[in-house]
Amino acid sequence: MNAPIDEKISELFRMLYDRLRVILKIDRFESDFPSSIWIGKYLGSSVIIELLWGPPEFQVELFITVVASAKRYGLRNMIPIPGVREWMLANKPSQEGDNLKVEFDWIQKFISEAIRDKEEFKTIYRN
Repeated sequence: MNAPIDEKISELFRMLYDRLRVILKIDRFESDFPSSIWIGKYLGSSVIIELLWGPPEFQVELFITVVASAKRYGLRNMIPIPGVREWMLANKPSQEGDNLKVEFDWIQKFISEAIRDKEEFKTIYRN
């Protein structure tokens, strides 16, 4: 990739970590670029949040692994959880501005609001 894109993605991954560590039980952040895909991981004793960005769509993919249950959730797996689909329909990402930043902002809001009170994720949040 090119340097400006690399810097921007690194900055967005770091920004999201700074926001999420306030509400989630995460204590470290790892970033990697093994091929043409950026991987960001937010790690803690009870949760692993993974973000992938790269071809073919160049959209951020979100995965949440709950350590206690050893379950890994993608957005597709979270839609059937009561209230999540409705939240997603009511809070679609903005189509204006920097698309990548909009996606990171939406992910932070999704984690902060859509799944916070769901039984499946109760162990990943700070009190």
